[in-house]
Amino acid sequence: MKGYNYEIKAIPTMFQGVMMRSRLEARWAAFFTECGFPWTYEPIDFGEWSPDFSLDLHRKIYVEVKPMINQELIAELVRVARPVSEATGARALLVGAAVEYNESERFWSLGVGLGEGSMVEPSGELSVDDIAIGRCDGPARRGARCRVFGIAPQYASYRCWACDGYDGNPVEPDAEVQKLWAAACNKIQWKP
Repeated sequence: MKGYNYEIKAIPTMFQGVMMRSRLEARWAAFFTECGFPWTYEPIDFGEWSPDFSLDLHRKIYVEVKPMINQELIAELVRVARPVSEATGARALLVGAAVEYNESERFWSLGVGLGEGSMVEPSGELSVDDIAIGRCDGPARRGARCRVFGIAPQYASYRCWACDGYDGNPVEPDAEVQKLWAAACNKIQWKP
C-alpha cells in the first residue's frame, strides 16, 4: 500500500518459523497468536494490494501493518480494499505501531477497518471505523463463538468480526488485551 515513506529501515524478524519483513509485522503475528486468531503471512496478491496477514475467523480479515496511520493510508486502504471486500465479503484492517487504549471512549483499538457495517457517508464515500478488540457477549450465528476476543467496529455496527455474534453492544474493554500485547512484544525481542 502506498501513502507514506518511512525513513527507518525495517528489521526482518523470524516468528514461528516465518521470516517477516519487519519486527512490527512479527509483533502483530505474535499478538494474533496470543489472542488465538489463526493467521497467514502475506497470503495473497490482489494486484494493487498484498495484505500482510489474513486472519481466518468467521470471515477472512485482511490486515495491513504500518508503523504510522495517517489519512493518506486510510484513503489508500479504502481504495484498494473496497473492491476486495465487495467481491469476497472479506474485511480489511489497518493496524499501526501498537494496540492502543482510547481513554475517552473506553475501548482497545486495533486500528481502522472496513467491511460489513462500514459507514457510507452522505457523499456516497465509504468510510472506515475504529476497530475495537475486547470481550464479545453477542450470541454467535451458525454456532461459532469468539475464540478469546471479539473484534468489532466501534461506531457503525457492533457485529463481531471474529464470531459474527451481535447483541447490539460494542465489545467490552478487557485489561487482558494490554497483557497480551506486552507478551507479544516480549516474544519477538532481539535475543543475542
